[in-house]
Amino acid sequence: GIVQSQVDQIVKRGTTALGLNQQRFAATTDAILNQGKELIPVVSKYSGILGKTQGNLDAVKSGFGENMPDYNKYIYFTRTFVPYAAGEMMRALGVNASDTQKELYQRVINPISWDTNPKQAMENYNEMVKLFKETVSKTVAKGSAQIRSELRGNNKTSDPLGIR
Repeated sequence: GIVQSQVDQIVKRGTTALGLNQQRFAATTDAILNQGKELIPVVSKYSGILGKTQGNLDAVKSGFGENMPDYNKYIYFTRTFVPYAAGEMMRALGVNASDTQKELYQRVINPISWDTNPKQAMENYNEMVKLFKETVSKTVAKGSAQIRSELRGNNKTSDPLGIR
């Protein structure tokens, strides 16, 4: 039936269950990152010396019960959104995450880095998003058969290691 034809399509493409999960995680992560774009201007407002000062003032006001919508968005972004998005990126990478990617992940999700140097933390976050969108997301979104086909197409010299 329908299930068997879907299984046949998966087998024909050469995609494994792990590959399908990684594709799903990549698609989910892309959607999450797109949602986060709207928060970037607000979060960027707290970068630099003046932004850090404004963040401290807003934190004090918030502590006294004053509603600070931009500060609340900053806290949401740095304490909830970023760790969640970074976690989804790591899930998309699966066991293939490099030590450098893991280190970048740790720097991005550390709330202390957002409090002490929001500008650098934002640069780390943007670098992680860029890395994901330009490399991982595009590769993971493809089926393994498509990747093999592209590799074969690029292998015109039949020298896969580039030794010749």
